Amino acid sequence: MTTARSFTTRALALSGAVLLLGAAGGCAQRSTVGQADVPSWQATALPADPQAALSGSGKLLDRNPAEAGHGTVAAGRYTITMTCEGNGKVFFELFSGDKSVGDATNACNGNKDRVDLSLPAGPLTVKASSVDVPTLYAFSLAPKS
Repeated sequence: MTTARSFTTRALALSGAVLLLGAAGGCAQRSTVGQADVPSWQATALPADPQAALSGSGKLLDRNPAEAGHGTVAAGRYTITMTCEGNGKVFFELFSGDKSVGDATNACNGNKDRVDLSLPAGPLTVKASSVDVPTLYAFSLAPKS
């Protein structure tokens, strides 16, 4: 009986240690993303595209949408290329004035996702948001060739 109780106690202690290490590992990633130098990260994650009509990058530390970029575009077909680092996804919404004119989503798995959009001429604002914070994001919007 003592051996079974001893085994159970050790198993519970080991389980607790594994949970503690897993939690500490999650905190380490959050800290790394939260303290990252965004321009240095963007330079390797999504280098500048000379054809880009609009680009931006940043850090989402809370769940509030952030203005990721703004400019003026000609009417036409565009490709938005996105990448992010963290856990989860980043959502990009494009606005012409107060009107939403497009959206795209990027999974933070190290890939560059691309979405084609038709945009009207005029001012354009890109907003980024995520429920999985902290997250780094970068995007580039270029005319579709």
